[in-house]
Amino acid sequence: MTISPEAVLTVVADVIREIDADCASLINGVECGIINTDGEYCDQIEQEVRKSLTLEPAIVWQVQKRLQARGFEVDWEHSYPGFKSQECDLVIGLGSKKLLWLEVKLASKAWFECSGKIVLKNGSYNSYLQNDKRSHSFKHDFKKLTKEGTGISSGDEKAVCLIGFDRLADPMDQEIKKIVEDLASVNQIWTLAAERHWIDRRHKDFQINCWTWMLKTGERGLNSNESTKEFQDKTAIVRPATYTAVIRQDGDWWIGWVQEVSGVNSQGATRAELLDNLREALDEAIEMNRRDAKDAATTSGAFEEVELVA
Repeated sequence: MTISPEAVLTVVADVIREIDADCASLINGVECGIINTDGEYCDQIEQEVRKSLTLEPAIVWQVQKRLQARGFEVDWEHSYPGFKSQECDLVIGLGSKKLLWLEVKLASKAWFECSGKIVLKNGSYNSYLQNDKRSHSFKHDFKKLTKEGTGISSGDEKAVCLIGFDRLADPMDQEIKKIVEDLASVNQIWTLAAERHWIDRRHKDFQINCWTWMLKTGERGLNSNESTKEFQDKTAIVRPATYTAVIRQDGDWWIGWVQEVSGVNSQGATRAELLDNLREALDEAIEMNRRDAKDAATTSGAFEEVELVA
């Protein structure tokens, strides 16, 4: 059985948001979220990895564990066959001996610290995104995956994931989009495979973003007669909307509701259990609504399914 790389990257984006939701440790009364992944799981990291991890590899490690729990074959910090001294963040099995090589990067344009400090401008932001001479820049990850001699099989897939922090009033979308578009060529182009945005619960004016891009090459890439924008419009993947849960602790229990779908609510003995229960209840509600809509439509004969983007 083979799995599409787009489906895997969608799961990766969902897992990253899940990690943010589950990192509930408090600093100055504020839940830290994904920015404290290394602190949230420090004891587990010490026991399992036998070394301390900084934030980025700690998130990669958590993504690996959660993908494995979902039944994926995945390795992290996996050496490139042609460059033993260089490692790829995640290598995920797609079936039939096909692999997805995924690099993960964090970038902060602005953020809110749990101490109460607001950082509106990160002086290293642009350099970290696109400095070709910087071996750990966002742009460098794309080039590392396409560099000759990596030893990656021609049948394998390549992807980059960016977790970004910014302000709603000053998002990083346009800078990111331009970097990815500038990397396009006649024989290869990076197309958006999954995208998520949600409010950073540390402060209502800040948000967390997650983008994943997949490499399209050869005959799947940019036609010499079409522009990069035309190709991206043609190949763009529209993903289901994300949903917002309203939750609170009520005595010994956690209770919550999904804002956008009436009747979806649940409870749990812990915050993490509540979120898992809400996800399950949401999936069931959407599937039930889908069946009801189709049943109602088929009573009048043939029907058409049309994708809507809110």
